[in-house]
This record gives sequence, C-alpha cells and structure tokens, in this order.
Amino acid sequence: MSLGRTFKLNSGYNIPAIGLGTWVENAVEAALRAGYRHIDAAACYQNENEIHWPVAFEHTNETLTPIDPVTKRFRLANVPIADTWAALEKLVEAKKIRSIGISNFTQDKIDDLLKTAKIPPAVNQIEAHPYLQQPGLHKYLKEKVKISLLPDVLERINANMLTEYPVRRI
Repeated sequence: MSLGRTFKLNSGYNIPAIGLGTWVENAVEAALRAGYRHIDAAACYQNENEIHWPVAFEHTNETLTPIDPVTKRFRLANVPIADTWAALEKLVEAKKIRSIGISNFTQDKIDDLLKTAKIPPAVNQIEAHPYLQQPGLHKYLKEKVKISLLPDVLERINANMLTEYPVRRI
C-alpha cells in the first residue's frame, strides 16, 4: 500500500501517501481487502456500481440508479457543490466520515466552496507531472488554504515522460 508513509490532513487524520486508482474491474473490493484506505474513484473508470461518491442521481420511479439508455451511464442531477458539501459536513459531524477532500478543483472553485463551507477541504487531489505542474495552484493550496496536495501522477505517466524526464538520482 503506502509502506507506512502518510500525509497529515488539516482534519488531524492521516491519509496514505499512495492510493489506488480503481479503473480495473472489481478493484475497489480487492483494494479494501488488501488494506488500501486511499481509493481514487472517477466516473471515467465506469465503476459506479462498486463505489459511491456524493453525487445525486436524477429521480425516477424505474430504479434507484437511473441509467441513460444512450450513454449507459448514470443520469446525474445538477446539485450545487455547496449543497453537496453541506451534506458531507453532516456526515463528519455524525462521525460517519473523518475528512472531506476535493479533486481537481481550481483556485476559483476552492474560493467558491470556502464561502459556504464550515469544514474546509482536507485535500485537493490534482493532476501534477512534468507536463502539468500547476505551480500557482500548489502555492495557493500550501500557503493560503492549508490544504494538502495529493498529486495524481501515476495514472498519467507515459513512455514520453519517462524518456524526456528520466530519474537522475534517488
């Protein structure tokens, strides 16, 4: 998993330094059984049936999880992020979850969220690698809002990166 290495979050809890992207079928259950506690989930992995994140489905009497017949994806309702965040804060207060994070939020999106959030995000997982370094966002997260940064680099590594930016020393 993370070989014991963790990052301290602003919530006081630790998060494993290495997470697992769940783009492989049945990866979530296997990861949890293996001891992973930092799970990376995304709609593009098409594994919504294995993991749920705080999104709202369109209401229907047909099923609990309405599937679009054309895209074969869940039909989602448009719910403001402030409402979603407030629901997550209630889960923290009820001790159902310990920390709340965000993923790929820009500085503007974080500023909007912080206008209504009682609990600030503990982490912003972003894409970060030699082709997309985002130094302004890194500085903002570190200095202004005290949010931990979790670079999502392993998913994006390709052969070009490995030859253009070789490891010189460990």
